[in-house]
Amino acid sequence: MVPAGLRGRRDRPFVGRGAGGAGLPCRGLPAFRCTRAEFDRLEHGEEKHFLPGGNPYRATTRTRCWKWPITACARTLASPTSKPGVIGHSFGGLLTQIVAGRGLSAASVAIDAAPFPGVLPLPISSLKAAKPVLGNPANRHRAVPLTYDQFRFASANAVSEKEAHELYDTFAVPASGVPLFQAAAANLNPWSEAKVDTHNPARGPLLIISGEKDNTVPRAISEAAYKQQHKNPGITEFVEVPGRGHALTIDSGWREVAGTALAFVQRFV
Repeated sequence: MVPAGLRGRRDRPFVGRGAGGAGLPCRGLPAFRCTRAEFDRLEHGEEKHFLPGGNPYRATTRTRCWKWPITACARTLASPTSKPGVIGHSFGGLLTQIVAGRGLSAASVAIDAAPFPGVLPLPISSLKAAKPVLGNPANRHRAVPLTYDQFRFASANAVSEKEAHELYDTFAVPASGVPLFQAAAANLNPWSEAKVDTHNPARGPLLIISGEKDNTVPRAISEAAYKQQHKNPGITEFVEVPGRGHALTIDSGWREVAGTALAFVQRFV
């Protein structure tokens, strides 16, 4: 389930590590562009686990709601022995907060996360980034591609023209418009599947990371999410990464973001 314009590589990236070295992932988008081997070296060879299956980023028009990914993640994370650390980006960041609100993670990191009900800011740049999908109601049931210029504005605005083209050629693919339409209507739907329980004391520590130059999920959205989450009795922290856009987990500077996320998770698991 991937919003238009982003997909991942076939080598599955690391997204979390649980207590005792058992890591479990949970995300709707790529966490980082690194391969498993690269993150193994980054984390000194500790064992990690990944969701089964092939390429999880393949675009599809069959994704109809949040129910399947939420249920799948909940089943994967429901370990009888330990809770994992969870890291997610964009819609994966929203999904991370959903499962954290269910008390399923030991520590969580939401990177440039899509908004949940109660997060009210609607910056102009977010509306412009979403317009290629939300501008046509028929896109709700389509796989929607982005042009290079649309991708450049929404995700690759903080990198060079050369790197932006490389990212577009590597990661851009038509994808289901359903998640974006559901997120857009979340504050109008009391039964929204994107609802996050920010008050559950079992939520665990949470770090919200925001890219300074993100057009898709600007700081105003991440800050509003932090203010909601800060009401939780657990540890809630906020970090802004200077000079980075929405592609901060897949561009050439991904290691900085990965290191920040990993350091937070390792404090608690």
